[in-house]
Amino acid sequence: MHWVWLLLLLQFSVFVAAHAAPKQLDRLTILADTDIPGGDYDSSKDRTLQGCRYDCLQDKRCKAYTYNHKAKVCFLKERISKRARFKGATSGVKFTHAMLTSTPDPGPPTKTIIDSWARAEALCLGESKKKRETWAWCNVSETLGVVLELRNWCRGKKGEAGAQMVWHKCEATSLRRKIPKSVSSLGRE
Repeated sequence: MHWVWLLLLLQFSVFVAAHAAPKQLDRLTILADTDIPGGDYDSSKDRTLQGCRYDCLQDKRCKAYTYNHKAKVCFLKERISKRARFKGATSGVKFTHAMLTSTPDPGPPTKTIIDSWARAEALCLGESKKKRETWAWCNVSETLGVVLELRNWCRGKKGEAGAQMVWHKCEATSLRRKIPKSVSSLGRE
């Protein structure tokens, strides 16, 4: 009799896992006390932050969101503009599977990602590590570095000092970062 319950539990677990799994790998980089002005295509009141994140992840049109904690309003964005400091707002920028792998829609050009990495890296290194915003920029820099490595771009070569390192197509002497297996299984360009 116990095996019947075990079998039912196993079937339920498989059902839940299959229906809870995202259809594609989408990740959000979260930015506290930040607004992404403009680009709104939808807004909804009486939402939670988690509901706002979920709505953006489920909508292919959504590139980012901003959630106003005081007004409890979620703004879904179809384009990403320059970020603005806004106390009491949380924004999220979506990185999609297409940005991480070579697909018919590869996302932004590699040069754009390198330029974005450089800006994020400068903001990460230029501020106090005690600020939450600094950690957010460090997170963006790290995420973009992984995107570039998945596209087979490396930063630096063996024997180079930090100031000499530049992004380039990976080759035998290139330095490579360790990418988690859950991400590296997506494949490289």
